[in-house]
Amino acid sequence: METQPQTVQTEAKPPRPRIRVSKVTLEGFKAFKEPFTFEIPPPLALDDPDVIVIGSSNGLGKTSLLEGIMLALLVPEDDRSVVDLDETTQRLLMSSGARRASITCWCSFGEERLVARADLLPGFGYCNGEDPEWPSRLENDYRVNHVDRLSAVQAATNPTPDPVVAPPVLYLHSYRAIRRGPLQMEELARPGRRVLGADRDRFKRDAAIAVLAAAGGVEGMGGEVPDAPRLLEPLDQRVRQFAGGQVARKLQLDEEGGLWLSVALPDGSTAPFDALSSGQKEIISTLFLIWEATRECPSVVLIDEPELHLNQAWHDDIMRMLFELAPWNQYIIATHSPEVMASVDPDRRRELVR
Repeated sequence: METQPQTVQTEAKPPRPRIRVSKVTLEGFKAFKEPFTFEIPPPLALDDPDVIVIGSSNGLGKTSLLEGIMLALLVPEDDRSVVDLDETTQRLLMSSGARRASITCWCSFGEERLVARADLLPGFGYCNGEDPEWPSRLENDYRVNHVDRLSAVQAATNPTPDPVVAPPVLYLHSYRAIRRGPLQMEELARPGRRVLGADRDRFKRDAAIAVLAAAGGVEGMGGEVPDAPRLLEPLDQRVRQFAGGQVARKLQLDEEGGLWLSVALPDGSTAPFDALSSGQKEIISTLFLIWEATRECPSVVLIDEPELHLNQAWHDDIMRMLFELAPWNQYIIATHSPEVMASVDPDRRRELVR
């Protein structure tokens, strides 16, 4: 049974420089054949949520705008300046007839000003990084999650259910989903957890590792999730808030060796996490994933359709819950929901018109 959301307290955020995008220019990228600039003013007051909620008719480029920002903000995983792309991928990313595509993001990083950029050149590939300080400055201050940029490009061309989780940018696209089924032991033990596509399901994997680490499970496995046992309480808060139970302290092993994340219910029974409604799974996983991924690294969080799978009452509350849980992030939201649009102040709303 779906429960009404409640205010949940979270731990204080350690001081880190905050990052925000103030302006984006796109040209030749997907829906934006001609140069297009989108400005994002700061909040009116220091304590106000840093959010922009974007609405528009279909086909005007809300999703393309989020994808462009994501590609520009990715921190390269190595010293290569260029990533090769096949012809089909380049066609999907570039406007018809465009000779090249570029996305430029003007950003603030604490008191500093930096420029992040992504370029797509036919027959050449994808590269990002305008300001030489962009990768190095972030690495000095953050536990940056390097990401396989070629895999991340798939989120803008052929999305998998997994979101892009690569602080200082997160992109929760509209194809995201909690995949049904168990995890396998090799998925939990595999190194390189921060590489997109290495996990069958990022949320389930983090939760399962926290359960094992808190119980003194597989030696060394908890090292992949800092303070893994401490992650269980905020995860339990989300489960209590929306499903009335808590995360079961043991993973269920099936006959084929699959490991199931379960929820312990108030009547003493347990149920697979997969048995929750799609709305419960979506809101629990989204809130926990954003909190877990950004608690040490304030980020730009891009969400396409935060209302995905949620009932109308939760449309009204999703933005408030994000701000209460992780107020240190900048949120750039694309929505079709009038309730989500109305849930922020008028100066935080934008209609995309071209």
